Amino acid sequence: MPIIEGREIRFSRLSAAQGLSQVRVSNIIQDDRGFMWFGTQDGLNRYDGYKFKVFRHDNAHPDSLSGVYIYSLFKDRSGTIWVGSDQYLDRFDALTETFTHYRIDAQDSSGSATAINQISQDDSGMLWLSTGSGLYKLDPTSGLISHYRHVPNDPSSLGDNDIKTTGEDRAGTFWVGTGRSLDEFDRISGKVKRHIPLGDSGMGTYFHEDRFGVFWIIYGEDGVIATFDRKTNTLTRYELTPESGAAKVRNPAYTMLEDHQGTMWFGTGATGLLRFDRERRQFISNNNRPGDSESLADTRVITLFEDSEENIWAGLHQAEPNFFESKSPPFESFTHGTGTHNGLGGALIGALYEDRQGVLWVATESLVKRIVRKTGRSSTFRQLRNYEVLSIIEEGSDTLWFGTGGQGLMRYNRRTGRIRTYRNDPTDSTSLCSDLIERLLIDHRGNLWAATWDGLCRFDATSQHFITYKPDLNTRGLNYYAIAEAENGSLWLGSNLGLLSFDPGSGRFKIYHHNSDDPQSLSDNRVNAVFFDHLGQMWIGTQNGLDKFNPEIHTFAAYGERQGMAGNVVSCILEDTRGRLWESTNKGVSSFDPPTEQFNNYTTADGLPGPDLTGWGACYKSAAGEMFFGGFSGAAAFYPSRVHDTVQVPNIVLTDFRLAGAEVPIGNKSPLRESITDTNYITLTSRQNIFSFEFSALSYFNSETTRYRYKLEGLDIKWNEVDSTQRIASYTTLPKGDYTLRVQGASSRGPWNEPGVSLHVHILPPWWDTWWFKTTYVASITLCLWFGYRFRLQEVTRQHNLRLQERLRERSRIARELHDTLLQGFQGLMLQFQNVLNTLQHDEPIYRRIEHVMGRADDVLLEGRQSTSGLRDEGRNDGDLSELLMHYGEQLAEDHTVPFSFFLIGEARYIDPAMLREIYCIGREAIRNAFQHSRAAKIEAELSYERTVVTLTVRDNGIGIEPHVLAAGLNGHWGVSGMRERAEAIGGQLSVWSGLGSGTEITLTAPLSAIDSPFKWDSLWRRIGVLGRKV
Repeated sequence: MPIIEGREIRFSRLSAAQGLSQVRVSNIIQDDRGFMWFGTQDGLNRYDGYKFKVFRHDNAHPDSLSGVYIYSLFKDRSGTIWVGSDQYLDRFDALTETFTHYRIDAQDSSGSATAINQISQDDSGMLWLSTGSGLYKLDPTSGLISHYRHVPNDPSSLGDNDIKTTGEDRAGTFWVGTGRSLDEFDRISGKVKRHIPLGDSGMGTYFHEDRFGVFWIIYGEDGVIATFDRKTNTLTRYELTPESGAAKVRNPAYTMLEDHQGTMWFGTGATGLLRFDRERRQFISNNNRPGDSESLADTRVITLFEDSEENIWAGLHQAEPNFFESKSPPFESFTHGTGTHNGLGGALIGALYEDRQGVLWVATESLVKRIVRKTGRSSTFRQLRNYEVLSIIEEGSDTLWFGTGGQGLMRYNRRTGRIRTYRNDPTDSTSLCSDLIERLLIDHRGNLWAATWDGLCRFDATSQHFITYKPDLNTRGLNYYAIAEAENGSLWLGSNLGLLSFDPGSGRFKIYHHNSDDPQSLSDNRVNAVFFDHLGQMWIGTQNGLDKFNPEIHTFAAYGERQGMAGNVVSCILEDTRGRLWESTNKGVSSFDPPTEQFNNYTTADGLPGPDLTGWGACYKSAAGEMFFGGFSGAAAFYPSRVHDTVQVPNIVLTDFRLAGAEVPIGNKSPLRESITDTNYITLTSRQNIFSFEFSALSYFNSETTRYRYKLEGLDIKWNEVDSTQRIASYTTLPKGDYTLRVQGASSRGPWNEPGVSLHVHILPPWWDTWWFKTTYVASITLCLWFGYRFRLQEVTRQHNLRLQERLRERSRIARELHDTLLQGFQGLMLQFQNVLNTLQHDEPIYRRIEHVMGRADDVLLEGRQSTSGLRDEGRNDGDLSELLMHYGEQLAEDHTVPFSFFLIGEARYIDPAMLREIYCIGREAIRNAFQHSRAAKIEAELSYERTVVTLTVRDNGIGIEPHVLAAGLNGHWGVSGMRERAEAIGGQLSVWSGLGSGTEITLTAPLSAIDSPFKWDSLWRRIGVLGRKV
């Protein structure tokens, strides 16, 4: 079967610089999250589109990969990855990124573990392991392993112990490929039902049934490709025959793949990657081409895989993996070099044109190529070799005109194959006006026009002469770049000095310039393209945008990158059947919908040969609607109807997490308990507030064009947009709190994949800012203050009691001396006055005077006794306050014959001794004042205990206090100042109410304890000192 050289595939190459542990990749799979996995002879590699993470065996970690050399990779239906290495069978845990080991013993005299060549899973969920020591069945649920071997002279056993591959066909039949045969295996009995001998090479057998029911086999030492008819047990071999003239070499097939469209691909040892063309019954080879970086990097393809985005990956024998997009891109590219895909042999596309015969003419700087669109065959137009063609146009069925960049105008007769050249002759005014011709046009009358660098020329076919037209104004240095005809027959020309209109009838020109002060003027004076759409609207492509001309008011509306166009430099304009405009720019191709004013942009990710398709304004639209654009990056062809604006939104994942630049391991003692890809919540200490996250869109074709944006909610207000080279979100010295990292991705022109991926980050406060520390701190300070206060209170109380005892002792002494001296002496004088009184007659005037004085003396004596008694009673502060006050009031009542009542409300509470003395003194003073000054008929005292305060009230129904005295604050009256001073010292309040003729009521409210009282020790000490000085 013939092998035809193909050039339709553009390969992308991975690089060892991205972190690949070894270039030779023999196994490729993709997990459910989208990561690509590569098995090498130096570990297992996970790829995220930009870099690799390598898993190797580590003696210090028993849950690491068991071996180094990876023989097989498999993803089961649950998404679990199984790895067959040179040691054990490993099951990968994606959450912890660890491995569980299953030892598969060879069960021979060596007792060593056996390598696993391939892993498959049947419809019951059992795993089948192909090894060099037979076939093993593993129950993933129970871990039970069963072993099947070749038994000599037993035809029902396996054909060989060297098992290469296993699997089910579409009917559910289980097949085993060995080094010598293909066996139909009964999984229930463990017996072989059918042997298909395939030689004795020992190289192995690999098989696959495609969607059409064809059972493909690769077998034998030569890697023969064959199909197997299971009904007739017959093989049909496919001999790989190179193209005529090519040397025949050994070309074994190593691997095969059926893609999503049912196309069969084969990896070979000499012809690279083969695609099987079912219709033509031939193989198309995509092989390595030296010097072409978009060709396959090696001639030997040892493994193939198709990912979820329909990219096909190829593992190569001595180069990094390559991959390509199996679905055809919307744009077909024609690149520069002769040795490259659709090579053109030139660096810049000067002109593009498809003639009536379906031949695409492509002009570069030094040659013109003809490409037959149906077959793709190309050839060089030798008559114009070394000519720089800038414009091509067809006249009739036989004639093609070529405008060149300095070599004149050429007319090619296709029928005769002859070319006639027209050149400029400075001495002949009817000759071509310039040899440098940018554009050619045939108007609606059939006239040929040439826009040159020194005027506009019309060719007169009858005389074979040219008529030159130039503006009346100074046009020195005027170069024409574009020409188009309006519906009214006028010509519009783009130049380096602006836009010009020309009336062929009158020969008059009008010019439009760019005015920097007028936003409605032409966007730039260099006009590269002029185009009229199907509505007659004129569009102008300049060096600074796409302009829409308003012929009524002669103004321009400009569109550029700010409005969504790919680039500001517009080189050429075309229109499709839907009325959309297509522009070649310096940053790709843009399509523009005039009614909505919406742009869609296309880049190399869509198949363009490169970003810059500007240059000489090369573009063309064929009769079939196919468009061609060319420029500095090469040329592209496409059908607008096949270009779809819908794009795949990539899946975003977090791929790495670092603290202060250091990689964070997964573990119980780490903030990362699971893989960062599967982590939704992470807690960090206050010292771990410098961190970074790396992310990736698991989309591999043109991953460098993927856009990203991220935001840390709680800190960032706006999204941070970055390109694929800056896929790291870094944050430093964040304060405590809760944050949410959000990351989104988008293709080069697609929408953001909202909501994207998110991760909640909780940063703990420092130890000194935690609730428990604050609580402990406040409690400790409060406790210290309380103990200090209690200590101070006890010390002050002790000192107060010492002074009080000293004062009381002094008062007792004074009372004794007053009683023993002054009162006794006063009483003796009264006795002597009584004796004198007894000698006098009752009717004598002196008798009544002395009797009156004796009455007053009795009162003074009584008051003196009460005062001396009070000096002693003031020290009675260790008893019950109610008993002290009641006893004192009753004593005074006996002396004054005034009724006294005492009331106790509530249960008596403990009162600090110092405070009790002050309350007692206030109450005693109030009671004594009532007896001495109120002239009351009754006196009452009431003591009330509440939860935190004690209230003492003394009231009488006496004469009361005059209003002006009460309004003056009672200063200096009835001992009220002293009572207020005592009340203030203990943090209490004293109030006095009185009505003239209605009595008086004095009320004291004081806290029960010194802890509840803002005790004014200074005031108390002052009172103690004052009293002491008075004593």
